[in-house]
Amino acid sequence: MATIDEDLGQLEKDIRQLKIDYEQYFGGGKSRPPTDTEWRIDTMLKRYSDRGAAMNYTQRFRYSNLAQTHSKYREMFRKRLKQKEEGTVQRHFGAAAKEIEK
Repeated sequence: MATIDEDLGQLEKDIRQLKIDYEQYFGGGKSRPPTDTEWRIDTMLKRYSDRGAAMNYTQRFRYSNLAQTHSKYREMFRKRLKQKEEGTVQRHFGAAAKEIEK
């Protein structure tokens, strides 16, 4: 059985991987959103949400930071996914687009 610190380390890796997978999905490299990684993260967050008494102060602080980071990313990805589904994705082409507009 994994310790709390090992689980929190794995949770941190999964959150980092989720961000990478979503960037690949929005960039066109992947055809499906990373729902399996999202499920794994949600399961781990739910597992430790009620275990505040079993964790020491450092572990609780690290858990709350990871939960907050995941929440921030989830909201950001939800907005981008909504834009993609509605077809309102804004694309910035830079200097070439500015020259064409002129």
